[in-house]
Amino acid sequence: MRSLGRMAALVLCLLLVLTTMGCGTKKSEAPASSDRSAPAGHSGAATDFPTKAITFIIPYDAGGGSDVTARLLAGLMEQELKQPVVPVNRPGGSGAVGLSELKKAEPDGYTIMIITSSLSALKPMGRSPYGSEDFEVIATVQAEPYGIAVKTDSPYKSFQDLLNASRAKKLNVGTTAIGGNNFLAATLVNKVTKANFNLVPYGGGAAPAVADLAGGVLDATFGSPTEFRAQLEAGNIRVLALTAAKRMPALKDVPTFKELGYDVEFETVRVVLAPKGTPKERIAVLEKALEKAANSPKFVEFMDKTGSYVRFLNSMDTREFVKQQDKVYYELLKDSNLLAEQQKK
Repeated sequence: MRSLGRMAALVLCLLLVLTTMGCGTKKSEAPASSDRSAPAGHSGAATDFPTKAITFIIPYDAGGGSDVTARLLAGLMEQELKQPVVPVNRPGGSGAVGLSELKKAEPDGYTIMIITSSLSALKPMGRSPYGSEDFEVIATVQAEPYGIAVKTDSPYKSFQDLLNASRAKKLNVGTTAIGGNNFLAATLVNKVTKANFNLVPYGGGAAPAVADLAGGVLDATFGSPTEFRAQLEAGNIRVLALTAAKRMPALKDVPTFKELGYDVEFETVRVVLAPKGTPKERIAVLEKALEKAANSPKFVEFMDKTGSYVRFLNSMDTREFVKQQDKVYYELLKDSNLLAEQQKK
């Protein structure tokens, strides 16, 4: 019980940091001036950038929340940058494959990547040699909670039904890869509610798990509202509960875990990265394009419909937030015995 209280307190602390920063950042500001010169071979000038297509890496399978979000952002960014922004899926390891590809890219502003809060979990778990400190952060664009869903014709009409069934027999519940933020949310729910869920990790993100749920392979799955959207609209799945602080307009009939009497509140954020050493002037250009895209009526409307939030933070604020997130996720992983050094013992 002490561990559960500590986990809940850590998550709440991070949510408060994110909310405070989000409230205080209405307009994007250029990154603070620095004496750091641009890497050799890069003028760093914003006036001639971009002059060609930008690759936008999505380190998850097609159809997932990050995929849908990045593709919408890419189209909106093109309007500001006047150059193509090309989404490319590089799934695997809950983002680890994409991080490796971004690390190898030239630091010239022509390769960027979206990633969830998993950024703060992969290195401590030993699943990637790279952490947030190995990249430039451009901006935070979105935040959203997680939910647990079942197939429409499932006999479990409520979360309590699902919980009771899990105590009678182990149920297979889909998540993203071990240590991903979706997995951590599921772990927290499992512990707080004393469920007997057999968590089934999917390395390519939530999209294949949601597809398997709709196909009857799983008893339930965790995912974000964005990831559930297509199957919800098709009438194939039902969401039983959300890790949000309060009910969401897009899913007004779905209770929160807190409403059901369980102290669970959990969000993920999506941030956009660039290779370490990308000139600050180019980071500023990309940040401005992301800010306009994230605050556009089209993006805001989409977020409202899916049950997500626009949560724009500029480069400086994102860096500070990610530093705090790194600390919180380290402690969450430690409490869940998922740190690399714990596995070696």
